[in-house]
Amino acid sequence: MQRNDMRPTDRLEIENKVANYLQLEGYHITKSAKIIGQSGVGHVFDMLAEADDYLIHNTIVFSFALNSGRDLLGSIIFNFSNQAYDAGINQRILVIDEEIDRKVKDLARQKRVRIIDIKQIESLTKSSAPEPVAVPAKEKLIIESKEQLVKSLNQYGYRVRENAGIQGKSGVDYTFDIFCYNDIDNFGYSIAIDFLDSATEVNLDQVSLFDTKAFDSGADYKVLVVKSKLNRAAEKFANQAYSYLSDEKRCR
Repeated sequence: MQRNDMRPTDRLEIENKVANYLQLEGYHITKSAKIIGQSGVGHVFDMLAEADDYLIHNTIVFSFALNSGRDLLGSIIFNFSNQAYDAGINQRILVIDEEIDRKVKDLARQKRVRIIDIKQIESLTKSSAPEPVAVPAKEKLIIESKEQLVKSLNQYGYRVRENAGIQGKSGVDYTFDIFCYNDIDNFGYSIAIDFLDSATEVNLDQVSLFDTKAFDSGADYKVLVVKSKLNRAAEKFANQAYSYLSDEKRCR
């Protein structure tokens, strides 16, 4: 993608188009959003989009690298990804108005940053908003079984794979009880879900193993459904990793 003239991109116009589109799809928008990361450092993102979906609270951060010059895109991607990681956000979208080479694309993929150019934004905002999926009314989230969860996810419009085989970025093959996708809009996401049925207290190794394979598989969100109690170390790690879901607890 290359600009046809030397006029600078109207950043405010592009930001407003993205914000208006997302608001139509039910997202709450905050511009210049400040989030305190796990390190204790505050990070300011150009835009934050949030929406409650059936199983998770979906959060997207945006960086608008417009009129920046392609030579700076590598450092922008690196800094943006690190800040989002510290803030615990996997949905990272960089909006650009320059052509990019394979090196930049590979860096973005490595740092889990999705790149959208302004032509895609124009196309997105000119198209009509997608028809909403007919879903049941929001109710208290209770996970009774894998079968019940699969049925509920289908009702809420997710694309669901059971006993899903996923090859991680490391080349290791993993299997998840459920791997599902929200493809309703242009800012979809994936969720890795496992059920852990343990007769004894769930320990840190069991939770961290799930977290590792979900991360390596590129899942945007991770949900571990357990029936027994987590020990103190496992619960602390799960809460920090946003990967634990019990019968009445939502995953962030």
